[in-house]
Amino acid sequence: MPRDKNFVLIGDRRFGFHTGSSYHIARRFAGKDYRVAWISYFLSPFHFFGTQDRKEFKQRLRLWRRGGALVYGGNVWSYVPFSLLPIVDIPFLNSRWVMDHSDRLTFPPFRATLEKQGFHDAEVLWIDSSRYAFALDRIPHGKSIFRPSEDMTMISNEPPSFVNRERELLERADVVIAHSRLMIENYRKLTGRKIHFFPNAVDFEFFRSAPADPPEDYARIPSPRVVCLGGMANPLLFDQNLIAHLARRLPGVSFVLLGRVYADVSRLRGVPNIFILGQREYNKIPAYLKNADAGIVPYKKSPHSERIGGDMLKLFEYMACGLPVVSLNFKEFQTFDSPVTLAADYEEFAGLLERAIGESDRRRYVEFARANSWETRFDELLKLLGMKEGRPASGTSGLRLETPAASSRRPKIAVIHPRLQVGGGSESCVLWMLEALKRRYEVTLITSNAVCFDDYNRFYHTNVGNDEVKAIRVPPPILLQSGRRFAALWGFRLNRYCKKHAPEFDLMFSAFNPMDYGRAGVQYVLDPLFNSQMLKILNPTPKKWRRWFYQDSFFRRAYLRLGERLSAFSLDGVKRNITLVDSDWMGRLTKIGLGIETRTLYPPVPDDFSPEPWDRKENGFLCVGRIVPEKQLERVFRVLQEVRAAVPDIHLHIMGRIGDPAYARDLIREAQKHGDWIRFETDASAARKEELLNRHRYGIHGKENEPFGITIAEMIKAGCIVWVPRGGGQVEIVDHPDLTYESIPDGAAKILRVVGDGAKQAELRGHLAAQAKKFSVERFQRDVLDIVDRFLNDHARIHE
Repeated sequence: MPRDKNFVLIGDRRFGFHTGSSYHIARRFAGKDYRVAWISYFLSPFHFFGTQDRKEFKQRLRLWRRGGALVYGGNVWSYVPFSLLPIVDIPFLNSRWVMDHSDRLTFPPFRATLEKQGFHDAEVLWIDSSRYAFALDRIPHGKSIFRPSEDMTMISNEPPSFVNRERELLERADVVIAHSRLMIENYRKLTGRKIHFFPNAVDFEFFRSAPADPPEDYARIPSPRVVCLGGMANPLLFDQNLIAHLARRLPGVSFVLLGRVYADVSRLRGVPNIFILGQREYNKIPAYLKNADAGIVPYKKSPHSERIGGDMLKLFEYMACGLPVVSLNFKEFQTFDSPVTLAADYEEFAGLLERAIGESDRRRYVEFARANSWETRFDELLKLLGMKEGRPASGTSGLRLETPAASSRRPKIAVIHPRLQVGGGSESCVLWMLEALKRRYEVTLITSNAVCFDDYNRFYHTNVGNDEVKAIRVPPPILLQSGRRFAALWGFRLNRYCKKHAPEFDLMFSAFNPMDYGRAGVQYVLDPLFNSQMLKILNPTPKKWRRWFYQDSFFRRAYLRLGERLSAFSLDGVKRNITLVDSDWMGRLTKIGLGIETRTLYPPVPDDFSPEPWDRKENGFLCVGRIVPEKQLERVFRVLQEVRAAVPDIHLHIMGRIGDPAYARDLIREAQKHGDWIRFETDASAARKEELLNRHRYGIHGKENEPFGITIAEMIKAGCIVWVPRGGGQVEIVDHPDLTYESIPDGAAKILRVVGDGAKQAELRGHLAAQAKKFSVERFQRDVLDIVDRFLNDHARIHE
């Protein structure tokens, strides 16, 4: 039987509270003579005892008391149900039973209220929150759409009941759409069904026809004006450090902030060229944009900002008014064909923004927005629903609803790592490598331990799913599973497995140490455990009881020879491979040990940091890395003890995973002798690590001849000034004579020359900011793909 021409939307916001995708789609269904019901998230008794936005609570309460209201010219019925048992994340109320029955405990009854308004069924049912999955069973409908407004896979503390409910909705809805590619990749972990990329768009004519005269409060703000529309409502996203930096760098530019303010903006108040105007009525927003000179996306680089796709809605609305837009380089913007200008860091952002303000020809921005109108997007949605053929857009939208057809067979790549543990530097390389390779190839990870991509992704901010990368576990013998001792024997099963199964893959790629595959492959040498001469250079002072074992002796040579035989390892086999190293220094060392040429591939360090302004940073030091003897942390103690004799207010954070419990106990006892200025963080989460990196001014490293030192690169990306021993690949990271030391007195003297000299600090910070650009994720992934592509092409030509 034909259904009534009804469109029912149930989700998390009141109609008109936020003018996002759901709002615009509902308006367009209303414009097509549909009767629209907009059901926002349920009120409950708990809301009377406290809520962040009291004004919004009162509006929602009024809607419930009135039994709903006709809005948008009488074409939309907006309603808020009241439930005695709301769906919230506290015991019992987050249970499956409450999610199944919350709507049955509403007053007045939810279903009866809908039918009273004529919504007995729906031709189209739209759900944008998995908490209301019950609507699929309560509201008879022709087609159902699920558009998640929140990426539940990015919320680490969501209860299993919520995640399971979301999985069910993903499987049952007729059409699933998502507004960012990262969300699509994450949701593929929960389901194998098709998810369509459906980004935001713009009400083009509404924004383009804005009045030429500026609003009254805007007219008093001097030109040029840079507008920041929204973003301040979310403390996890808004980057006030970015705005403050831009205002300092461009003192002649007025920065105008529009929108609700829930985030911290304390550092922006009182700045003479920053104007926080707050929320304005939606119909007045175009006039503010039309009378600006540029727009900015105010989000910090984080998984949360990547999840929302860098905010395409903001991008389109700016450009509809002819504004050039500058943003940090979010992945979503990089993959979407748009004229947005992307910056790697704050300093580049300021320079690009200054140039954007002076642009005269802005037609390309307007045309891009025209091609991404809500009219175009609505037609694409109807086509997805099979309701009619979509009308071609007047321009190139950059939107691809269907995934391009795959080739008949993607090359198979095996990536090998001996043991993946959260917190290590080589693991970071592996995860970012997998994320790059999965886009083009069929990828298999071979390692010795159980793999949990969710744990790795949370720590390293990567996005690798079980359905995207196959994992094979090859454990070591039982007697060798407890630790990393006897490393030459520890991985022999893994080595033999890789050599035996190499013919099944187009490329074998070791991401830790040299390997003999029995054929040519690629190896990324990060640890030379196979070579006594190299190991002695890297770890010149092992524990006393280990020295007999590491010295070049008959027993040592016999031990390594046994490892080679068990592993089916030969130096000639290793030399067939393309050899990558993580520093030029490691390349020279590898040539000594192996006698082969290498290529340097610097490890990746994500730009996830939002450092505090220098004058607000703590006058302290960080030392980050595994707590093991070869890191020589005692040296760090002694250097800073000499510094404290002149600057007594400094402190030290030792942060890292305990790799040697006995050494850690000795170290803690030693630290206690020095006083409470030495603090340990041995089980820090990724968020805690990022917080400390952003808050501290200085970093220090104690290990001699570090092959690279990812934690050192992380510290400089977080804005720290870092000192390292003179020797190893770490010197290439800081690349400055004032930041390398040869002895404890030399280290203390160099630190003291900087901590008391503001001009010297500024010089070194600028130098390190330039150095940090060498270690980007984008550069690493691009080089990995280039290396693999070239290998496969050369290999194919050899076998033609």
